[in-house]
Amino acid sequence: MSKCAQCSNEAIVECGPENSRMRFCLACYQRLQQTVIATNQMYERQIDRLTDDMEMISGISLRPPRPQPIIHQGPVTTNFIHVDRSVVGSINTGTIQSLNVSLEKISLGGSDALSRCVKNFTEAVTAESSLTPEAKNSVVEQLAFVLEETQKPANTRKKSVALSAVKDIGMIVSTMNALHTLWQAISPHLVGLL
Repeated sequence: MSKCAQCSNEAIVECGPENSRMRFCLACYQRLQQTVIATNQMYERQIDRLTDDMEMISGISLRPPRPQPIIHQGPVTTNFIHVDRSVVGSINTGTIQSLNVSLEKISLGGSDALSRCVKNFTEAVTAESSLTPEAKNSVVEQLAFVLEETQKPANTRKKSVALSAVKDIGMIVSTMNALHTLWQAISPHLVGLL
């Protein structure tokens, strides 16, 4: 095995021109790269300063405006709906992710109250012990479909299918007072968005 050109460690990297390649260990190669990066940054600063001087003398901008980075300054919430571990197997977690995306869009659109109501309803459905896993999945999937439809342009929505889903959810939860009350608060808003 060959040795590093800078120390006595084993060389693992080769760099340089074809006729005079040098071998380096990882630590020495890292120091070399840091030096190269620092040198390039110094040259970039010198070029920027010289360009600024030329622009100042000539009065003509020689480079396009630099794009400003986009910095999000508001609160970011990615997971609206929390599902208890005992319920995870009975509902489709992909549907929950779809609901989270829809709720985030609704919240960013300014409808925080509706977003909270839908979140509370979904969590209550998943926690309801008297609903079968199939019924829970049906409610959550239909709700996800309705919310996705509300996000689409009006001319591409499947309004009649979404309204049928709203009615179906109402029928499924009608026998449970707490869920029915939550649904009665949400359904008119969803119908209005369709």
